[in-house]
Amino acid sequence: MQGVHLVVFLVALSRIWTGFEHQRQFRLGMTIVMTLLLVLTTADLAVYWAYVRHAFIVNGDSPESIVAALNGNPNWFVATNVFEAPNVLLADCISIWRTFVILGRNWKVIILPII
Repeated sequence: MQGVHLVVFLVALSRIWTGFEHQRQFRLGMTIVMTLLLVLTTADLAVYWAYVRHAFIVNGDSPESIVAALNGNPNWFVATNVFEAPNVLLADCISIWRTFVILGRNWKVIILPII
C-alpha cells in the first residue's frame, strides 16, 4: 500500500507543478501538505513494521509467544498516535478545502464537516 501512496504522491506532485503558473502559492502549500502526509504515513508504517517484527521475529518461538507479543503493546507503540492523529487531521482538512472550492466556496456545504 505504501507503494501506491508513493505513486499517487509523485503523480499528484507532477500534476501540481506542471499546471498553471499563476497558482504558485497553491503549489507550494499543497506540496508541503502532501509531503507531510507522506512522511507521517511512512513513519507510521515504520512503527507498525517494528511492532510486527517484534512479535514474529523476536518473539516468534511459538504461537503463544507471538500472541503474547501482539497483545502486549510496547511503550514505543504509542508513537503511532503521534503519526496517525495529525495525518487524519491534515487529510480531513484537505478534503474539506477541496469540497469548499469545488462547490463554489459555499460555506453552507462545509459547516457540518468543520463541526
